[in-house]
Amino acid sequence: MKRDYLVPLSLIILLLLLVSAGWGANRFLELGADSLVVIAEDLQTEIYGQEWSKAQITFAEVKKNWQQMSKYWPMLIHHQEMDRIEESLTKLEVYLLYQEPSDAQAELRTLVKLIQHIPKKEILNLKNLF
Repeated sequence: MKRDYLVPLSLIILLLLLVSAGWGANRFLELGADSLVVIAEDLQTEIYGQEWSKAQITFAEVKKNWQQMSKYWPMLIHHQEMDRIEESLTKLEVYLLYQEPSDAQAELRTLVKLIQHIPKKEILNLKNLF
């Protein structure tokens, strides 16, 4: 009789842990995506101004940050999303190498959309649960 509260209490604690883990994972994805987007915006300005040497340096920073994040993101997102970002980075690298401003701008916009989409897609809500 004294332990009747243990089951409901355990379920509440479990629910709180799951919600906290979901929130933490989403926050991790948001912070990573935001940091990449900020650098990508700098890269966009450099491409627009056709400052190709600066753009190469900034792209190297984007790629370095992505490599850091790509170690942990596969635990939280689908691998297909990761592949699409890798593909976009590869195309962007070639466009910067050959100094193609319109192609580089278009691919950079695609890359930013792919990165921004991930935290929105992975957010914990009722639509994702059911």
